[in-house]
Amino acid sequence: MSDIPILLQSDLSGLSLNDFVVETRRVAEKQETHIAFQDDVPEYVTKAPQMMANAEGLSTLGDAAATGDRGKKAEQDTLRAKIQRAHSYNAFHITALSLHRNDPGILENSGYPMKEKGGPKPVVKLLDLVPEVFAKHLVEVSGGIIIMVKRAKDKATVQLQWTDQDPNVEASWSGEPTMYNKSRIEMRGFVPASTIYIRARYHEDGASGRWSSYVSIIIL
Repeated sequence: MSDIPILLQSDLSGLSLNDFVVETRRVAEKQETHIAFQDDVPEYVTKAPQMMANAEGLSTLGDAAATGDRGKKAEQDTLRAKIQRAHSYNAFHITALSLHRNDPGILENSGYPMKEKGGPKPVVKLLDLVPEVFAKHLVEVSGGIIIMVKRAKDKATVQLQWTDQDPNVEASWSGEPTMYNKSRIEMRGFVPASTIYIRARYHEDGASGRWSSYVSIIIL
């Protein structure tokens, strides 16, 4: 195994807890349909449903640990380490399969970016990118949701906008977008049984980027 090169970047240890959860969910969604995770896989591989469940568990523990519960904080750290190890094993599995089949295409769309080689990095402007948005219910809070945003860089300002009308009609996105400098936003007061559509874009130096694709959630 020592001769297997590291071709994919799967180390998420530098992310905040919320960004770690969002990125794990995104990776799991990619790997759910990826060729390396179909049919039987080695026992050290974590498939998408379990990876997603672990991410949800980590998010719940993070909420509990934020209240000062030391026991939950210890559980949070243990689960986060377990998830990071799963990412490392999954990236290894993808790489090994790609080399075994001599098929570089297997490395693509795996959820992990290719490991950067030497040389200068290309400059990418923030406003040329779009943030990734996820939404879930706020536990035991009727009309409450949590919006999680995967940002391209730390402290990037994100504008959010939402509607309960037809999201394909631009005029339905009424009201001014609200700006946030965090990746986890709690919102309350939505009407139960309604469907809310949410989109986001970057804002920098008075200019705005492109809106992301919208996500939807049914309010409980």
